[in-house]
Amino acid sequence: LQFVLFLCETIFDSILTLFQQEAPLIHVLHYELSSLYRLVLLQFLTTDYVGDKVDGFLLDLDFKLNEKQLNNKQIRIGEETRKLLNHLTQKERETFFEDVKKIYHTTAEYLKKISVQYSDEIVRIARAVPGLLTAREIDYSRDEWLIYSLDNNIDENWYIKEKKKDCSGSELIIYHRIDYYWNKVLNITTANGIAKYPTLNKLIKSILIIPHGNADVERGFSINENLVPENRSKLSCLSINGLRSTYDGVKFSDNGSNLQSKKRASQRPEKENTESLQAAELCKQALQEEDGLLSKQKALQSELHEATSIIADASGRLQLAIKNKDNLEIQRSTILIDGGNTKS
Repeated sequence: LQFVLFLCETIFDSILTLFQQEAPLIHVLHYELSSLYRLVLLQFLTTDYVGDKVDGFLLDLDFKLNEKQLNNKQIRIGEETRKLLNHLTQKERETFFEDVKKIYHTTAEYLKKISVQYSDEIVRIARAVPGLLTAREIDYSRDEWLIYSLDNNIDENWYIKEKKKDCSGSELIIYHRIDYYWNKVLNITTANGIAKYPTLNKLIKSILIIPHGNADVERGFSINENLVPENRSKLSCLSINGLRSTYDGVKFSDNGSNLQSKKRASQRPEKENTESLQAAELCKQALQEEDGLLSKQKALQSELHEATSIIADASGRLQLAIKNKDNLEIQRSTILIDGGNTKS
């Protein structure tokens, strides 16, 4: 078990981490597999035998030659694993090292097999994609590839994203994603405005969508699991595809921030219109209340004017009645004055 941990942590962890990315990495798959194959060989073969061989020369090595194998003291099994050997008998140690060599041989054989599969040139790749290119287009792809290799219009900014210094003062280059670079290249046009690499356009785009591992599939299962929780009824493939389309749309819109901005922008005129209508309604209500108060004031002023007139008229009649000693008229005038005072 400790030996398996050693393999995972020191040999396979870096490449597995690299290929967990969502960016297209099919263009570095062959190089990374070759580097991994070389690293595995160095675990159980002599350094002189592996040397600085690369590509086909590295694949031609016979990694099962007994004279090129490292002995039990030299073979790489990890320090923690080697410490545990003290608890084994001599026979158990011999069995263990035989198993280690079998594991290394099986791993190297598998890596060699898949490295050969990914070592095709551009024309072989074009032939390998079924139904994509016609025989004439395959010929065109060879010519376009040669023209591309001599193209002087390739801008450095298309593949270099940033240059900076690391903590030791060495230059550190950060590259753009491969699909960003090819998008720039495939948009190059001739003087007539025609696409310069029409056949490569079809081929390169088809290559870039080839998965470089199982990460996309595993990530897809994880996303689907989160989209359809346990307490939700079972959904059809069509429903899940709809949810995934929405999820991807939000994801490629900066996690929805752009969508939120657009939503707020679209809602702003509606909000302003609603606020304007509300303000107009409040103004209308205020005017109606003001008109009501003015009408009420006018009515009160009219009643006051009427009461004042009644009192003035009754007072005149009362004075005349007192002068004439007309008791009946005095009584009537008094009643009118009381009524006028009540209204006022």
